[in-house]
Amino acid sequence: DARGLIENYVKVDEYNSSAKGMLDTIRGVEKDSARRAELEGQLGHGPMEINTALELASLYLKFNMEGPFMNMARTIMANTNMPPQVYLVVGQMSANGKKWEIAVAALKRYLATDSGNYRVWIDLACAELGSGKTNDALAALTRAVELGGDLAREILRQDARLIPLRP
Repeated sequence: DARGLIENYVKVDEYNSSAKGMLDTIRGVEKDSARRAELEGQLGHGPMEINTALELASLYLKFNMEGPFMNMARTIMANTNMPPQVYLVVGQMSANGKKWEIAVAALKRYLATDSGNYRVWIDLACAELGSGKTNDALAALTRAVELGGDLAREILRQDARLIPLRP
């Protein structure tokens, strides 16, 4: 048991900050794992509240559980009556997990309700780029600059996600 081993090590060398950090990490994983199990237990008991579903999706990403994450994200996306912010969260979460197909779909769904948000256009461009659709990424960047002007340009200059487009 890794936790027991590190706990004993911390007792022997209480000033070792790296061992304490590792113990904190183990405790965090245990806590997240218990929470995931708790939320999964709710799946069979009727519809899940959206914030709970988003939390579970986030935990799936954290544990690199691609299949369950994709299923949860698709289930959320299948509901067209969600507040737009939900699609934005799913899009950003998916992009962070490099799940480009879901990220693009979710960000486009959000932009259908708030097409004037240049920052989300930038996020969409990055997701399109991640999925290999350079022309779509450039179109989204063009729209971001049209909407955000100099502010958008400044962000684009600094955004590391766009390095593949730079000469």
